[in-house]
Amino acid sequence: MIRERLLHATGPGGLAVWLAPKPRLTEKLALLAVDYGANDLVIPDGKGRRRTPPGIAHFLEHTLFETAKGNASDLFSTRGAYSNAFTDNTGTGYLFSSPDRWRENLDLLLDFVFHPPFPPAKVEKERGIILQELRMYRDSPSSRLSENLQRALYRKHPVRLDIGGTLASVRAIRRDDLVACHDAFYAPSNACLVAVGALRMDDLLETAARRVPVRRHPRPPHVLPHEPAAMARRKVSVRLEVAQPQLLLGFKDIHPPEEGPAMLRRRISVGLCLSLMFDRSAPLYGTLYDAGLIDEDFGGGYTAERGFAYAAVGGKTRDPEALTRRLLKGMAEARRRGFRAEDLARAKRKSLGAFIRLFDHPQALAPAMAAAHFLGLPLLDYPKHLKACGMDEVRAALDGPLAEAGHAVSIVWPR
Repeated sequence: MIRERLLHATGPGGLAVWLAPKPRLTEKLALLAVDYGANDLVIPDGKGRRRTPPGIAHFLEHTLFETAKGNASDLFSTRGAYSNAFTDNTGTGYLFSSPDRWRENLDLLLDFVFHPPFPPAKVEKERGIILQELRMYRDSPSSRLSENLQRALYRKHPVRLDIGGTLASVRAIRRDDLVACHDAFYAPSNACLVAVGALRMDDLLETAARRVPVRRHPRPPHVLPHEPAAMARRKVSVRLEVAQPQLLLGFKDIHPPEEGPAMLRRRISVGLCLSLMFDRSAPLYGTLYDAGLIDEDFGGGYTAERGFAYAAVGGKTRDPEALTRRLLKGMAEARRRGFRAEDLARAKRKSLGAFIRLFDHPQALAPAMAAAHFLGLPLLDYPKHLKACGMDEVRAALDGPLAEAGHAVSIVWPR
């Protein structure tokens, strides 16, 4: 069914190296991912625990691009490569893709991530850029909608905080903080190099041997607070410059699996349940659409990562309160009636198709491979677990991760 191969090896310092061979691709992509994200606000330094300001992982991502030879993005461009980076709640990633000059570009990637100079003037330059970004995001309806939902669902877990931090926390970050976080989390043993394209594992390992530090120490623990089951609040709303209201209805999964096959299975079962409830082919979707409560952008999904998991569904609506009531009522009816076997089979076919298409998109495949590595998810076992996921498991999601008692609402109203 799935004819793809994913090759794995261990490089210097314990660096995990993964390769998805794609002999027919002209572009070659490399992603260097680090198991360190916005949720990691505590440095376990051996002498205790040092707290760092929110937004520091994102700040560090920005700063690493400033090398002694110039900005890494500019250097990639001169070599015909596209480059980018991202920080999310649980990880940071740096990538490039290019048709040629592959080894030269891979040298640059490994150099600027593992050997940053942290020039003080450049740190201050990036601080200013990040502060501008934060001011811009404050007026973004989609950003505020999702951030406010996380603040409603979570009381203590840092997922409730903005990935970029706040204006005050970014101003509080110092160069020494950045260096300390890099020393603690950017060890090869806490990183993963993923390549997609017409490449050989031997070539990846040879380049890594030249550029990656050989120091090896255990992966640092992720120090996270205990999150209570109760939500922080039931509803959060804000007024912004929007043409019509927007809604996100969220559900807090209070017992998410931490990692491995159990997490993969939870993602599958909840994803299928959401598909059966809210996809365009679902009866509830048609009812809500005909009532003028949703449009084509309506949708939802389930996020399950280390220490937190939640589902969210929503979009633009003329009446957020009425839509919330109708959604909760539709889910209550599904608990009573269940789902049809033929609809579950259709949802599984759709999910399998999306998984197969993932392997045709290197910029989506590489982050998925890195995330699977860090969480111990058997990526190529997805079809097996999808097939084995039965109706009872899917229906159980309505009483567990999607229980009505665990819901909260985020609304953006027009000014």
